Amino acid sequence: MKKIFPFLGLAVLLMLLVFNFYNPFTVEAEEGKGEHVANFVPDQLTGWEVVDKKLGETESVESRAAAILNLDDFVYRNYSRNGGKEFFEVYVAYWPAGKASIVDVSAHTPDRCWTKNGWEITDMEHRVENQSGEEPLLPAEWRAFEIKGNEQYVYYWHLVGGDAYQYGNRSNSFPTPYAYVRDFMRSKVLGTGEQYFIRFNTNIPFDQLWQNQQFQEVLSDVSELGLTVREEDLNASS
Repeated sequence: MKKIFPFLGLAVLLMLLVFNFYNPFTVEAEEGKGEHVANFVPDQLTGWEVVDKKLGETESVESRAAAILNLDDFVYRNYSRNGGKEFFEVYVAYWPAGKASIVDVSAHTPDRCWTKNGWEITDMEHRVENQSGEEPLLPAEWRAFEIKGNEQYVYYWHLVGGDAYQYGNRSNSFPTPYAYVRDFMRSKVLGTGEQYFIRFNTNIPFDQLWQNQQFQEVLSDVSELGLTVREEDLNASS
């Protein structure tokens, strides 16, 4: 029985190569919505200073990040108070249907990108359920990071065709073989649908920040991009 596994692995590898270079089911990229995500992230907030950030600290780093991510639109907005001692940030990236594979988008999580830049994951929770006001949110990934005594807390979602991507109960610094094959085949055969990556990060514990009225205003606006559970999903589960 064990002898068959190498042949199965080889067959899967050959299938992936075939679909990578010749795909009879090719799904053409759609035009998409263009620039729109900044409209869902307030640029003014009572009691907080609001500053837009770039993808990189320098122009060359920003250009390289944009080339790697291959996104259509993004916003990266910092909200701070008390002279910057307290802050939270919102990052939203958007890809129209067919623009980027699920494999590529799901690879760029804080688990991978932040740890490559020196941050350490100190705690994590998976498929965390929460609410924006009275609206239930799609399950999120939660992380606590630390670098040189500085802590940040992160919620992030990857939306694929309106559904929350399932990373599994693990750190997402790299995909499992099963997830890689699943996402590769879905991207090549079924298409991706629109994709969003949405991240909230802060140096304020979320159980405190969640009680802040202004933060809830931001969360409510961002949720309109598709973070709330759809009515048909609620009906299906009831």
